[in-house]
Amino acid sequence: EDERYVLGDHVYRLRLSDGFPAFVRYGINSHKVNIQLRSKVVGSAQLGLGRRAVLEQPISFPPLKEQEAIAEALSDANAAIESLDTLITKKRDVKQGTMQQLLTGRTRLPGFTADWKEVRLGEICEFVKTIALSRSQLEADHGVGCIHYGDIHTKFNDRLDCSNFQLPMAESGMVAGVPRLKVGDLVIADASEDMAGVGKGIEILGIPQDGVVAGLHTAVLRPHVGHFAKGFL
Repeated sequence: EDERYVLGDHVYRLRLSDGFPAFVRYGINSHKVNIQLRSKVVGSAQLGLGRRAVLEQPISFPPLKEQEAIAEALSDANAAIESLDTLITKKRDVKQGTMQQLLTGRTRLPGFTADWKEVRLGEICEFVKTIALSRSQLEADHGVGCIHYGDIHTKFNDRLDCSNFQLPMAESGMVAGVPRLKVGDLVIADASEDMAGVGKGIEILGIPQDGVVAGLHTAVLRPHVGHFAKGFL
């Protein structure tokens, strides 16, 4: 045993008397077993999982050789995912660098030489009214689509075609009189759990027949006609 390490509070150490450790680890972390263990959590002020609940948890247990083969296959899959994550991170860094160059005019695309000018957003855009509907007020099976700031952080990229995306819904009566979004509007999250999320914006590309509104912790900028090419703002 490595005497450099000890266990802290609220953790268990399982020592196997049989089985392949990596397979058992994958088994415990599997969705099915994880859900079953969560159902055995007790407590109110502080939730906890008792030792007996862990020791009595059933787990699939094929022959040892098959355990090793399964663990190796899952390990290879994890390695492939980590490799893709690294590649995605690199691609995002390249994109950010390209944006910095192109959107500041430091690098010009071939064929463009005219001077740029700088304007304030208030000169070429206007705010559109939103409505502060919380997540608990949405999820209706009919009504008007509503963009929640949490989805801007977690689900949407730079652009959103609302006509091809199933948004959470608000009852029509709840959003009576609230302006519907239009193609080209920019919906901005004005709140976040961290600074990185504040100000993230998505451009609206399509609107379903019943319309879409912007909900809690959002601001909507509507550009004046003729000032922005599609996708630039």
